[in-house]
Amino acid sequence: MNLSPLLLVVLLAMLSFGLCVGAMALRRSQGLAPLMLVVGMLEGVKYHVAAWLWIDMPGGGAVTAGSLVSYINLLAVMLVVHLSAGLAAARVMAWGVIALGLMLGLLHGLYLVLAEQPGVGLRVLTQVDHWASGLRIQSVGNALLLLAFGPDSLSAPSLIANALGKGGMALFFALLAWGVLRESGGAGLPMRVQGRVRALLGAYTFRRNRLEALERELQTDPLTGVFNRRFLDATVPDILRLDQRRGDPSGLLLLDIDRFKALNDEHGHLVGDEALRHVAQLLQQTLRQHDCVIRYGGEEFLLLLPGAGAPAARALAEQVLAQLAGQPLPLPDGRTLTLGATIGVAVSPADGRTWQALLARADERMYAGKRSGRGRVVVA
Repeated sequence: MNLSPLLLVVLLAMLSFGLCVGAMALRRSQGLAPLMLVVGMLEGVKYHVAAWLWIDMPGGGAVTAGSLVSYINLLAVMLVVHLSAGLAAARVMAWGVIALGLMLGLLHGLYLVLAEQPGVGLRVLTQVDHWASGLRIQSVGNALLLLAFGPDSLSAPSLIANALGKGGMALFFALLAWGVLRESGGAGLPMRVQGRVRALLGAYTFRRNRLEALERELQTDPLTGVFNRRFLDATVPDILRLDQRRGDPSGLLLLDIDRFKALNDEHGHLVGDEALRHVAQLLQQTLRQHDCVIRYGGEEFLLLLPGAGAPAARALAEQVLAQLAGQPLPLPDGRTLTLGATIGVAVSPADGRTWQALLARADERMYAGKRSGRGRVVVA
């Protein structure tokens, strides 16, 4: 097997991912615009250049360089955007890529129509039938090869080539993405060029960053550092709608700290504030990275679990109670205080499709747990 084409593919992969990382480094000052421009350029290269480059794989099959590099690179970039910039940025990115793919697909189709017209000569289209086949593959995805080309498309060499090529490149891009996230501590992307960009943009960049910081402050509870009701009203509906479009459930947990009024009466409000901060910190440590912790009011916290059905929501709620029991609150006099909580669980769509409906059901179950003795999880 000739390794030269594969080495070329690896170099193309590093170059494409490097361009995307460089564009992502400008996110705080320029938003997602630089990244979208780079992705658009790479998608254009995939459609109009890389579609002609075929790489022979072990087993007798072949796969296009665009399928190996551009598609897997896009998945890796989406992963980095999601983990470093949040769900909202990843959602904007996804819709932009979908629109770009549709536009390029239509443009590709126009080329094919023009090539079939008498008297029209497009020198680049020397293999129109081959390009038409490639268009169908990219339109319906490899999962629909059988519908696009018939049983012959699912031959062993074709499947082996796709599995080896895409699996290997997925691992390679995953390592690149892991390196970027590790370098940035998972909280943001490298910003080495940000200072120079800010110097060029001046007051505009300062105002933009200040507005973003102000919005974060408005959506954050000042005592505990978790999200507040403003975030609940502005963002949670979008998260629920996204899960519903994908056909995924969403879990909503309502947590109420047990005997919190007695804690305040016995130890004072300063200790009560420390208890709230302690619970918020444990919740952030226990839940998954894409889950949301919201202080709903007083000693109540809402936990939004995207993509979590009833079993997963119950398991996370039980884990929260175990963490509270295992990590007591240190008191000023050196003693410790073990905090307890009661959690009501609701899951969409069975318990409702809006956060208000889910909250009402979770609230009912939380109070049912209080009446049953506290310190428990109630799902149904």
